[in-house]
Amino acid sequence: MDSARGSEDRDRDAAEQDAEAARAEQEWLEALYALNPWARGLDIESDAFEVARQNACVNRWIEGVEMWNAWGAAMRKLRPEKKFRPIFNEIATADFSQLCFLSGVDFRRYVFPYSAYFNGTQFGNDIHPLGETLFGSAYFGGDVWFSNANFAGATAFHNSTFGGDITFQGCAFHDSVWFTNVKIIGLSSFKDATFGGNGEFDGTKFNSGVEFDNSTFNGDASFEVARFNDDADFDGTVFSCDVWFDGARFNKSSTFDGAIFRKRVFLKA
Repeated sequence: MDSARGSEDRDRDAAEQDAEAARAEQEWLEALYALNPWARGLDIESDAFEVARQNACVNRWIEGVEMWNAWGAAMRKLRPEKKFRPIFNEIATADFSQLCFLSGVDFRRYVFPYSAYFNGTQFGNDIHPLGETLFGSAYFGGDVWFSNANFAGATAFHNSTFGGDITFQGCAFHDSVWFTNVKIIGLSSFKDATFGGNGEFDGTKFNSGVEFDNSTFNGDASFEVARFNDDADFDGTVFSCDVWFDGARFNKSSTFDGAIFRKRVFLKA
């Protein structure tokens, strides 16, 4: 009899725990959808979801940095355990891919709670050259893609933090670009990128591998006091003007196979 009563108690406790867990999960989902009402009822693998997510991102950006960062902070607090991570990751991702910005672009101090897509994004064009594209002091919590993006004007990423991998493969920077004092946690790719003006990476910390293979610097390139904490590949890179590596530290292997230096190289320790 006592054994049976003990089994009933355990079953009742387990049922109560399951019910409590279900309530907590439902409360979490409601909080997530309260912050992102556009996502309610949409399949995260559907085209409708991607369209709604991008529209929500654009509208939130238009409202300004304070509104965006309030959302970003609330989303970071909601970051779940493994079970709900896929739906959270998709909703938390910012998507500006394939858009064309024809007026000033300012993402300074924006907090991206997870990944960000800027693949193929046009920051100005030949008709609308745009002013500066500003990402200074931005924080990216996940991977960031700028593959094949076009930057018509000067571009600034100084003092930004990238919490995951970054991809600027195939990008065209038509004017100068600043990545000064940037911190990059994951892998970095600038393969096949074109730097039309000066490219400055002074003080940048590449905590994982970085690739500049087959990229082209048409202006001065500067990596003063940069830190390469993993492999750094500059194979096939073309440096058309002066290059500065003064004070740069290569903590692992670096390769410059087939790289072309048309002018001076500064390597002062």
